[in-house]
Amino acid sequence: MFLKNKKAYVSGALTALSPKKLAAQKKFYERIAGLRTRLGFRPYVPHKYTDPRKHPRLTAMDVYYKNKQQIASSGLMVADLSSPSFGVSAELEIANVSGTKTIALYYKGSGVSRMAKGNPSIVAEITYADYGDELKKIVRRAEENKRGSEE
Repeated sequence: MFLKNKKAYVSGALTALSPKKLAAQKKFYERIAGLRTRLGFRPYVPHKYTDPRKHPRLTAMDVYYKNKQQIASSGLMVADLSSPSFGVSAELEIANVSGTKTIALYYKGSGVSRMAKGNPSIVAEITYADYGDELKKIVRRAEENKRGSEE
């Protein structure tokens, strides 16, 4: 799964979360994006560019097309499927149609839909028990794939 396109889209639920959970999730997504230095990816974290509070002038259609373009031009999407989200479901299908590979993450015990898990863009699934656990697993999976492509 070693990718020449080093742009990575970070996907995860934001809209239907409590303020406390939203703040934690944003930090979580930013930590995933922070792996870019170690793994060599350039991350795109949607809430940094389309957050409704920080970017109130963007319409729903602006957000859709901006994020769609970012996914389609990425080599990889890391999608947290732990919380149900219409947006993440749409992003998975955009990744599928555009040929963007996806690593699906979800919290151990999450009731992730089989429809979402069956999306053909998903090339790896990672379950995690806590945020640190998930980050270690992403690094390990990426390093394994990088070594395999160099042989």
